[in-house]
Amino acid sequence: MRKSTRLATTAFSIVTAIGLMGAQAAYAQDSASNDYYAGRSVASQPACPTVEWHLLPMPVGVATNIKGVAYYSDMSGISIVRGTVAASGMVGATLVSVSGNGPAGTVTGSHTAGATNVVLTGTGCAHATLKLERWRPAGGGN
Repeated sequence: MRKSTRLATTAFSIVTAIGLMGAQAAYAQDSASNDYYAGRSVASQPACPTVEWHLLPMPVGVATNIKGVAYYSDMSGISIVRGTVAASGMVGATLVSVSGNGPAGTVTGSHTAGATNVVLTGTGCAHATLKLERWRPAGGGN
């Protein structure tokens, strides 16, 4: 293996690990429960991988920040998700690639007690419509 390829592979692994640890630390600090929102948006274009989502809990009916990660299912890149949910339930967020070629773009949608529906608009494969599901890990939580 060429030295430049090994270096790039090592750098990708380190940045991905740091990104995942940072998201995990944010989850531990900001979450009053073990619940989270997750989903998989089917690729809107042929030959594009799906986008996997994992977001911190978002209360309904109050303004709150969105924090989480999104990544392509082929592990070609990971992105940080940051934004807000207004008290009205309107969602606005941005995906910024932090490792590899992660999905990048803007997210709009709505968050209610019944459903969280979002649309990702970006470049390349970063186009998707998604209904996020609320999950509670085995063992419960608060």
